[in-house]
Amino acid sequence: MKPARLLPLVLISSLMLAVPASAEDASIRVPDFKFAPKSTTIDVGDTVTWNFEGPTDHTATSDRGQAVKFASGLLNADKSFSFKFTKPGRFTFHCEPHPFMKGSVTVGKDTVAKSFTKAAVKGSKKAVKATVTLKEDAKVTLSVKGPKRKSVTKSLKKGKHSVAVGKLKAGSYKATVVALDAFKVKTTKKATVTVG
Repeated sequence: MKPARLLPLVLISSLMLAVPASAEDASIRVPDFKFAPKSTTIDVGDTVTWNFEGPTDHTATSDRGQAVKFASGLLNADKSFSFKFTKPGRFTFHCEPHPFMKGSVTVGKDTVAKSFTKAAVKGSKKAVKATVTLKEDAKVTLSVKGPKRKSVTKSLKKGKHSVAVGKLKAGSYKATVVALDAFKVKTTKKATVTVG
């Protein structure tokens, strides 16, 4: 072949190599008493398939309190279960009869470094109130320690919100506000406030 004819083939080949590969679905093996791999990373919209290989019955069941829920039911050798992940985040799962079997699927990338940049914490006559402006959906917990210990947790959408712990005795309290995002990243603010 003449060098002039090779040039278009070389250009086409190099262009094909430069195109990023599209996201692929993932597979997790479930031999007896473990998930392999234990951690998997995929893109939003990808599907994970758990392939059960051992003679013992196992499940792939999402942990509670997450934005996605799935449950394979009891499965053993030559069975599989698939789930399509449509929300970004880090989602953990376990085997119901064998809770020591744990794994996680990270979907997409965490594009928000901190769930909030500021939080205002104030004490009143019988309560402690935190006001946060969330840059993303998060689970927000307000904990207080002092003459009484209490905490409140709420799953909140992006935007401005208040969380309060009430029915407190008078005194000085150490308050902690924690926002936990879908990737299990915490943003924390601590303050000392007076109640009463």
